[in-house]
Amino acid sequence: MSSSRLSRRFWRNAAALALITALAAVFRFWRLADVPPGFHFDEAYEALEAWRVVTQPGYRPIFFPGNFGVEPMFIYLTSVAFRLFGESPAAMRGVAALIGTLTVPALFGLGRELALTDRRFPMAAAWLAAIALAVMRWHIIFSRVGIEPILVPLFLVLILWAFWRAIRVNHRGNWLLLGILGGLILYTYQVAWLFPLGALGVLGCIIVTKREFLAGCWRGLLLAGIVAAVITVPLGLNLIQHPDHLFLRTSQIAAEPGKPAAPNPVSNLLATAAMFSIRGDMDPRSNVPGLPAFDILMSLPFVIGLGLALWRWRRPVFSSLLIIGGVMLLPTVVSDYAPHFRRAVGATPVAALLIGLGLAVILGRPQERASQDAYVPWRVRESGLEPAELSARMDRLRWFGRMLVVVVIVAGSAIYGAVAYFDIWGRANALYYAYDQGLWEIGQYVRGLPADERVLLSPRPETDMTLAFALRDGPAVRRFDGRHAFVVPGDDRPATYIIIDHEDDRGRLLLRDLYPDAKEAQVFLDRNGRLYAQAFRVPSPGTPVRKPQTPVTARWPGISLVGYDIDRTTFQPGQKVYLQLWWRADASPATDWTVFTHVLGPAKPDGSTVWAGLDGQPGQGSAPTRTWMPGDLILDEYQIQLPAEMPAGQYQIEVGLYDPKTGGIRAKMLAPEAEDHMMLGKIQVQ
Repeated sequence: MSSSRLSRRFWRNAAALALITALAAVFRFWRLADVPPGFHFDEAYEALEAWRVVTQPGYRPIFFPGNFGVEPMFIYLTSVAFRLFGESPAAMRGVAALIGTLTVPALFGLGRELALTDRRFPMAAAWLAAIALAVMRWHIIFSRVGIEPILVPLFLVLILWAFWRAIRVNHRGNWLLLGILGGLILYTYQVAWLFPLGALGVLGCIIVTKREFLAGCWRGLLLAGIVAAVITVPLGLNLIQHPDHLFLRTSQIAAEPGKPAAPNPVSNLLATAAMFSIRGDMDPRSNVPGLPAFDILMSLPFVIGLGLALWRWRRPVFSSLLIIGGVMLLPTVVSDYAPHFRRAVGATPVAALLIGLGLAVILGRPQERASQDAYVPWRVRESGLEPAELSARMDRLRWFGRMLVVVVIVAGSAIYGAVAYFDIWGRANALYYAYDQGLWEIGQYVRGLPADERVLLSPRPETDMTLAFALRDGPAVRRFDGRHAFVVPGDDRPATYIIIDHEDDRGRLLLRDLYPDAKEAQVFLDRNGRLYAQAFRVPSPGTPVRKPQTPVTARWPGISLVGYDIDRTTFQPGQKVYLQLWWRADASPATDWTVFTHVLGPAKPDGSTVWAGLDGQPGQGSAPTRTWMPGDLILDEYQIQLPAEMPAGQYQIEVGLYDPKTGGIRAKMLAPEAEDHMMLGKIQVQ
């Protein structure tokens, strides 16, 4: 072939690959700021860590132990994006979209290398696999979410490309690249830690079926193994120093044998097999709930390609796809539920290659020379053309017909995937909650308030990752749980209360009870128009309208009990006593005190006089004493369950404080002096 023809072919191929890559980019970058909405917990955790890498000198962990353990590569890539484009969900998700886009041309390179290595692997499959991955909804979803699993498909493709190229040309540079990539993949996502198992499986299969493939390659394999081992040393040393990090995520996802709620591994395996064409992941964060990975159009070439790979399993190029794909599906097989698209995302490039094989089978090859024995309809034979010309035309017609079928499959699947993702999934109300859109909107609202604004939030803590990232440099936020407590600041500076009604069904009523004149400042609605949260502006929070029903005077160091409420005085056995304690912070307590409440009555057979009670930090842990500020008033509720066998009679309630860290020793009171408890009112049990 002349150099001019080679040049034209190169530029045609480059242009075609650029168009496919552009198609992939459109699916991954279009409306990235809107779909998915919000910024869910996992993304926010990694964004916070990336922000710390950017803003805290010397903060360079090799492994991030929070959120069940996160490998570092995606976080560090995100930190680079934050430096260049600012800290935002769009910048972080842009990193994932870029990685997902680059996987498409990389997959073409792998397919081409497979075709050059084994003539039975059609070159057309490389092009068709790249197109299939470009429009694959399964891969698109995780290319638009700012978390690390999307790194696994890219590194798998690059490693397989480097391996087969090294096998084919046996050049030291390729073996070195293979080792570098093989070491780096362990820094992507914990699922990738299974890759060495897949690599051993591929090598073992080659040794059994086509040992000659490895002739002269042992030194290169040894070099790649040494380089990979050296690169993984920092991660390995971290795991040796912190062995618990090794099982952080597996302890979260693995289905434990013998556990009553654990799924049957056989059913998980069947669900994993069915996820491609029958029924997919039900988690709205990972999929249109229940929709299989492939629509009916793309399922056909996938099944054909899988069948062809199984038929030719003795050929290493085909068996490697089956082995790597199987290993990448293992995490979903052993997960707490199956199928789990996120944990199986490493299988997407293998699935795309199988689809490419199936489409190549459907497409066939154009006949360059006429088939003398090709069937020609008798009406066409009467056209007067020579038989050879007629056969050639019929061959071309058949090939164009097959090409039309392939175009319909790919285009139809792309359109269906776009509608399913951007319309059905992208507009679903479930995403409002799955991607913490409400929390993100609250965080953005609070961040827009004046820096000195006092903000109190119920019931989510300000440390929730989505809120923490949104509020990283905004006003300070104090948390309480309106179902169990209410915090009244100690002075009359205006305050903003935000009640997440979706989770706290009492906070808004309690706020209206304390502050009837509170002004509604903001309403947060989900996509169906239902109330998610409300923000209220309280001009004078230090003077609530409601007061305790029964004032008392009881003092501990830094803390006073100024009153209490009991919902009624007469109860039946088995009912609940609703006791509300009114605490005031005289100083900032240095101890996280636990409150005990006891219902005392006649002595039991064992000598105890305690018939019921409830211990806990104020607000059931939502308003611990160490967060109190001088002057704060805390309304703290305890729901005390009376036993069903409680005899009739008169009982009295006692209250006190203790520190569990000191073995439960009760705090001594300042008033009444030297006491360790305060006796409250009496109740009657009938």
